[in-house]
Amino acid sequence: MAQNLLKCQFCKRSSEVMWKCKTCEVFFCDPCRINIHALLKNAHEHDVTDYKEMDTKCSDRVNLKSIPCSTHPEHSCLMFCRVCEKSLCSSCLINPFDHEELTRIYNVRRESLRELKHQIENVLPFFEEKCTEFQDLESNSLSQYHQIRRTISERQNALTQEAEELFKQLDDFWNPADNALTQEKERLTTIEKDLKQRKSELANALEESSPSSIFPVYEKINRDIPSQMIANVKTPDLIYVKSSSNDSYFGSITQVPELNLVHTFTIALPDISAIATINAETSVLYSAKTNRFQHFTISNLEIVKCLDYNAKNNISNQFNSSARVVDMTEYRGNILISDELLGDEIMHICHSVSQTKFTSISDLKPCGVHTTSNIILLGYCSSYRHNEKSGIIILDSIGKEIRRFECNARNEEMLFTFPAKITTNINNDICIIDYKSFYTAKNPRYGTRYTYESRSGRVVTLGEWGQPKWTYSGQSCINCYDTFTPYDIVTTMHGHILIADGDSSTNHVVSNDGEFVTKFCHDDIVHPNSLNIDKMGRLLVGCSSDWDGGNHEDDARRCKTSKLHVVELIDIC
Repeated sequence: MAQNLLKCQFCKRSSEVMWKCKTCEVFFCDPCRINIHALLKNAHEHDVTDYKEMDTKCSDRVNLKSIPCSTHPEHSCLMFCRVCEKSLCSSCLINPFDHEELTRIYNVRRESLRELKHQIENVLPFFEEKCTEFQDLESNSLSQYHQIRRTISERQNALTQEAEELFKQLDDFWNPADNALTQEKERLTTIEKDLKQRKSELANALEESSPSSIFPVYEKINRDIPSQMIANVKTPDLIYVKSSSNDSYFGSITQVPELNLVHTFTIALPDISAIATINAETSVLYSAKTNRFQHFTISNLEIVKCLDYNAKNNISNQFNSSARVVDMTEYRGNILISDELLGDEIMHICHSVSQTKFTSISDLKPCGVHTTSNIILLGYCSSYRHNEKSGIIILDSIGKEIRRFECNARNEEMLFTFPAKITTNINNDICIIDYKSFYTAKNPRYGTRYTYESRSGRVVTLGEWGQPKWTYSGQSCINCYDTFTPYDIVTTMHGHILIADGDSSTNHVVSNDGEFVTKFCHDDIVHPNSLNIDKMGRLLVGCSSDWDGGNHEDDARRCKTSKLHVVELIDIC
């Protein structure tokens, strides 16, 4: 009988298998028959057979362990391969056995692996090189990407900050939630609602005309009627100014300044070519026609003090008119003046006591002059008639040159032609009136003579270090018929720029970004050619006589006087 190698399939321990349930197809020992199988549902119906009888009947069953391995006789057989028709041991299963087909497949695959290894060794250097190359490319691209992203982010932050500052500026000008206008409107609305309520209750009580209605209503609404007064509320006149310079993306919000003519003086000078204020009380007029200065003080809309004296020069009056190149500025309580008749000199005028040469600029011709707290800006050209170069010289307080600007650093073009008037704004930008030309030749038959040409020009603005920022060439609504002829320029404490446009009899108000804000004109202000803001914040506008010759006595008399207009300037930041 073959060796019984079975174990109980219920307890997994006992080797004394005595029973087989054909229904369950399970072998088990006798204890498991009683303790487990008998407890199964319908166990009494199962076909349970004595295992010993079954083993006897199957005595011809093959025991593989009793058969030796065909290749390794010392080992017992584990299985029989029908393809090889050989008994196989564990060694045969792990290592290839000498079946011809299996050996052939083994050899083919081993050679394939060797070929694959050879191919990999051939192509690997290429991919190693390219991998390194693309890693470098990726690194460079990532570096470029992150750099651009950082730049955009910085720009975004700057723009966000600029926008937030602009919103804050707008809220400072006008806060919809908290402003005098809204408060007064709410007060008036409350009064209106109260009066309407009282009117309705009165009407009902009077219509009923009974004691039960009259007495309660009387006690309830018999109050004083509000006085018919309203608060004096001024709403800001705001405009959004787009930026034309590189300093700002969003532009700016500005409040349109108010300008009101409050008084006009008749001055006993044929022209007012320049005005300067030297202290809190005193301002100075200069007449280019007569080479005269006039110091004056305005108090209660009257000129209460006046001092006249002549400018001292030894040059004949070749151009005895106000059309020549003239500019004047305050300097340490006195004045500096640039006048064509002075040649290459800038004169320091200390009243009538002292008139000395402050500095000269060699063979160059001075044009506009302007002082700040610590520097002097002087415009120059090579010739008033045939100019070849022009620029701005920055001088220290004693007249020593610090630097100069002549050309655009980008394209080396001339920045301007004739820098006739100069001022600075709150950004320390340099604002220059630049003329195309001063004189033109006429009547060549009798020799070359030069005559004054209309001062067609523009305003050129440079940064503190000479970089071009913006240019203003007039406004279409003003200069559609009259050429833009800027005669003088001043800046307010809040950054507005005022330009006297002579031919159109208009004063242009421009933002510090060079954008038109508003205009100021008046029937009495004709051909303005000089501007100044005094220490009291008043705008002084000089208008010279526009008489150009004639036989009428009125014209001749009018030629001897000029107009000085005092304008109230309400300039709010």
